[in-house]
Amino acid sequence: MLSETEGGGQSMLAEMGEKPVSLEQSKKGKNTMSCRGMSVIAGAALVAAGFVGGSMVTTAVAQKHDANQVQEQVDPQAMMDAWMKTIEPGAEHAKLAEGVGKWNVTMKHWMDPSAPPEVSEGSTNMKMIMGGRYLVENFEGTSMGMPFQGMGLTGYDNIDKKYKSVWVDNFGTGIMMMEGDANDMGGLTMYGKMNDPMGGVMHMKGVTSQHDKNTVNFEMFTKTPDGGWDKMMEIIYNRAG
Repeated sequence: MLSETEGGGQSMLAEMGEKPVSLEQSKKGKNTMSCRGMSVIAGAALVAAGFVGGSMVTTAVAQKHDANQVQEQVDPQAMMDAWMKTIEPGAEHAKLAEGVGKWNVTMKHWMDPSAPPEVSEGSTNMKMIMGGRYLVENFEGTSMGMPFQGMGLTGYDNIDKKYKSVWVDNFGTGIMMMEGDANDMGGLTMYGKMNDPMGGVMHMKGVTSQHDKNTVNFEMFTKTPDGGWDKMMEIIYNRAG
């Protein structure tokens, strides 16, 4: 119900004073630097894997950006306290949980904003996971005369203070990512982007409005060259159970 899509890195060089070296030593040095580079990449991968796996670092180094680049130790307990404040579900997550259940869906799709929409039917099942932190949606129906399956994941980031969602379906291989805020219609207004099959990027806006606990409306818009928004899809959810 709440619905796609959004690298680079910087190298750091440390200047070190060294004695002049011969050509042969220079070649050896290049090989050594290559090995060191591979070690840095491998080390970064291990750090990322450890983070995703849920490992907790109890200490961290905060770098002061002064002329001497002085490093000082951050209090581990302060870090732990700050982290614990961000992990508990709150009122925003409780709002997402209102979507739990089975829904019958009527979907309208506009290929041409000036033409009548295609109308199709489907159903979706929503549930909260991970201790009430994320809402998962599994959709099944038809679109443009073809079977349509989609999956969405929506949550609220306690640090960013933003709702965030990802969406995937069998009409593509990309992942649409969106983020936004609650609106005054009992739902969310979220923005994101996705790759355009014709080339370039499509900027998207999704607006959810909740008429009551059993009826929800979702509209998807694409940004036009003049800065306006054309409606491309509308989904009406009616609670089934």
